[in-house]
Amino acid sequence: MRLFLLLMVFGQLSVLGQGGMPPPAGTLPSFRFEVVGHGVLTNADLPKGKLLLFVFVDPDCDHCQRAVVRMDAEYRSFEKVALYFVSAADPAKIVAFAKKYGPRLKGLWLRDPEYRYMVQFRPVRYPALFLYSTDKKLLDYEDNEETIFRIVRSIGRNQVPAAGGVGTVLS
Repeated sequence: MRLFLLLMVFGQLSVLGQGGMPPPAGTLPSFRFEVVGHGVLTNADLPKGKLLLFVFVDPDCDHCQRAVVRMDAEYRSFEKVALYFVSAADPAKIVAFAKKYGPRLKGLWLRDPEYRYMVQFRPVRYPALFLYSTDKKLLDYEDNEETIFRIVRSIGRNQVPAAGGVGTVLS
């Protein structure tokens, strides 16, 4: 058993050493996302002194749908962070997705139609959740809809006093 685990670890390291997937962005990258409905959002627009949660989704992805449903079930936990959903999809598709799977989530829905900025975050797979600290350092990364609770726990451990949601552009 130990030999098997040792071989698995070395196999993973070997893949990474030969140009495998880089780890998720450890520091919040620069970006300029379209806000669904109006305007743009850049790093300069982010609230100061709040945890930042970026959730990358594809409306056609069933894993993304289940992740957002799970988040919606615990929506109060996500009111404590600045919450941003990012997709490359058509705005109408994003609005329909938001209303169907995350109606209680108070976050901004953003677009990156050319994948220009999304790739800088380096998601491994979707859904990809990146929780950044108030100083924009990665606190936690999750890409498994079954373990959204890890992000909820991380938010609780790293909570900043007097936090609130960022609002919503979809009604």
